[in-house]
Amino acid sequence: MPYWRLSGFYFFYFATVGALVPYWGLYLQSVGFTPLDIGLLTSLLTISRVVAPNIWGWIADRRGHRMAVVRLAGFLAAAAFTGVFFGNSFWWLAAVMLVFSFFWNASLPMLEAGTLWLNQKQLTELFGKAKGTISEHIKHVFEDGELTPEATVRLFRTVQSEGGRDVTREVEHYNQDMILALGFRVRSPVGVRFRQWANDKLKEYIVKGFVLDDARLKNPGKGRNQRRRLDRRHVPARRQTEIRAD
Repeated sequence: MPYWRLSGFYFFYFATVGALVPYWGLYLQSVGFTPLDIGLLTSLLTISRVVAPNIWGWIADRRGHRMAVVRLAGFLAAAAFTGVFFGNSFWWLAAVMLVFSFFWNASLPMLEAGTLWLNQKQLTELFGKAKGTISEHIKHVFEDGELTPEATVRLFRTVQSEGGRDVTREVEHYNQDMILALGFRVRSPVGVRFRQWANDKLKEYIVKGFVLDDARLKNPGKGRNQRRRLDRRHVPARRQTEIRAD
């Protein structure tokens, strides 16, 4: 995804957060709602966070076009929010907030799942294995039919310094699906910890029928902060330009 599109999404997403969090309650107060009503209407913004990402993620996986689903979710969220201007009864605004949050809460997780791309050098750093080992595992992933190159590999034009001058090269990058697939194959301490974590989550899903990230629910900003640290370490987004259209 081109940098301007990625940065534009984050700008408008968190601009919405910055506008809703401090001013939504004040708006509801100005139209005559009680503190109890305001609390209920505000809480609706977070209720769908439990189910919306899972539903939209399932749709995106079945369709195979995650970015298209992200765009659709963003458009529908904006369209749903316009309902605020067509009524101000409690049940009307409750319905508007439920529909709006259902689309809005799904867009960020799907975007972050679809915009993590690492090249082979970065994969070797992540898993602590030699480049040849990573290449061999990638080859086997494709040969086994687990993933396809068309869905998991993209070329990025990367600018790097070599011998005191900037050199532009086209480098293959692999998406999150490949990173997860490698986590199940690589024999390293990082791979072991990943498989232990994945097995724990799979057992929880089999027993309960669902999996929740309790730590992120208690601290919503923690996951985004960890993602930013990973991006700064592995993906210099400002110095990369995608050369193949999304």
